[in-house]
Amino acid sequence: MMEQEYRREMDRVELSPDQRARIVQAMVEEPPRKKRRRPPMRLLAAAVLVCGALTTSALALSPTLRDYLAQALGSFTSYSQEPEGAVAVDQDVEIRVVSAVTDQYRMKIYIEVEDLTGERFMDEAIHLNASIPRDWGRIGVIARPVLIAYDPEEHTALFEINQSGYPMSEKVEELELKASKITTGIYNYDTEALPEDLLSDQYLETMTLDNGDMVLVPEQTPKELEGTDLLRLSSLGFAPDGTLQGIFQLSDQVVASDENILTFTIYVDGEAYFGETGNEELKDYMFTWNGKQYIGFGQEVPLAYKDRITFSSAYGTLITQRALEPIEGNWDLTFQVENYPMKEIELTGDIGEWPYPTTFAISPLGAVMTGSYDIGYWSGGPFAVIYEDGTRFESFKRDSGMMSPDELCVLGNWEFTEPLDLDRAVAVEIWNWHIPLTGPEAGVVRPK
Repeated sequence: MMEQEYRREMDRVELSPDQRARIVQAMVEEPPRKKRRRPPMRLLAAAVLVCGALTTSALALSPTLRDYLAQALGSFTSYSQEPEGAVAVDQDVEIRVVSAVTDQYRMKIYIEVEDLTGERFMDEAIHLNASIPRDWGRIGVIARPVLIAYDPEEHTALFEINQSGYPMSEKVEELELKASKITTGIYNYDTEALPEDLLSDQYLETMTLDNGDMVLVPEQTPKELEGTDLLRLSSLGFAPDGTLQGIFQLSDQVVASDENILTFTIYVDGEAYFGETGNEELKDYMFTWNGKQYIGFGQEVPLAYKDRITFSSAYGTLITQRALEPIEGNWDLTFQVENYPMKEIELTGDIGEWPYPTTFAISPLGAVMTGSYDIGYWSGGPFAVIYEDGTRFESFKRDSGMMSPDELCVLGNWEFTEPLDLDRAVAVEIWNWHIPLTGPEAGVVRPK
């Protein structure tokens, strides 16, 4: 999908904080590109500390990180395990796996990264380039580590890798964490909403850049913004070329880089605006003016809409000098996990017969449905597990699937947000279909 189409589609999607964080993390690890960049989603950090029982490995964490690990594990604490001997040291950085929650289709791995020099980790702007290439083959989903917390006194960060993949893994499995780079000084920011009261009903003064772009002259509507000290609003308004632009002055801490990213959403009458035709070009601006760096975003919006316009926050990623000096090394950790076993049944009945068998697998951690492409994707609608007393378990979020003709597909993938009591589960309902999980009718798909 082209950049501006991607941007429009993502503006229509509501993402969880975890999903936004993963998108931002993936973007900052991409190699530099000269063309326009995809906008990141906002990174929202959890801030509430929750104490709870931990596995033995967590005792190696600082009290601050122990609290955050307890929060991350939540009600899955009893399903966590301590991988033994999962420690590697290189470039005066120690990386260790402190907890794992896994079944045969999905995993959450918690990783502690400590700067043994105490001099290079300055704040929470730490990005770990690492993966766990579980032997899932082509349709495995490789997730990047997401920062959960940072302890400045111990110079230690806690990361989570949350990924799923297919086909089913063994119950006892050897995993390998491969890390190659740690980057600091990359900041994901999210300001307050941009103030629409700064808009004028007249075109603002403009200038033309060397590449031919018409941009607002800076410092016409200056305003400090809550949420970051790395940029401030410089000019917000309409240009004679038909664009509504936001121009921002960057802090001296920010270095010139094609990987500096800024975006915001324009709303007309409370609805995200995608242009009169939906195909209008989105504009990114980067330039220097009077010795200062500026970054901006623009979109075609009629001046007549001025009194109907509101804005989202400005958000994105900014690069500082420390990001240009990453810590590169070789941290390979091999460790063993005992995966919680899946209950797997083959689906029959009204599901029909297809080139690939249709299966439904479930554990206390989540559920997965696999089968042929022509069945269609099942993960986009209502889902509930029915207990023997008739109560419904609906604590889930949708995870990644995979649809591709002529091969086994992931038709549905549901990650549970609290543990399922599998011993009490007797059926599952997906959309308008009822699937027994026990008894002689187990796996027979019927309309509800």
